[in-house]
Amino acid sequence: MKNICKVLGEVARRQPDTTALVDCSCGRKRQLSFGDLDAITAGGARQLTDAGLKPGDTVLFFHPVSIELYTALLSVFRAGMT
Repeated sequence: MKNICKVLGEVARRQPDTTALVDCSCGRKRQLSFGDLDAITAGGARQLTDAGLKPGDTVLFFHPVSIELYTALLSVFRAGMT
């Protein structure tokens, strides 16, 4: 069964330079490619497991809608957490 993180990895391999996320806050536009998003979420998932969290653990976020929010959420999902 595919999940969002598996799809992200597939797209990142096929189209690493294609824009995945755009954030237009504080008067500036930031973009993140699928390749960068894949690498950032892999690192984030590793940090979560290194901190002792395990697949199945629940994580709660309070963060404004931004690139950082989405990379954090995808890191959690990639590590098997909810």
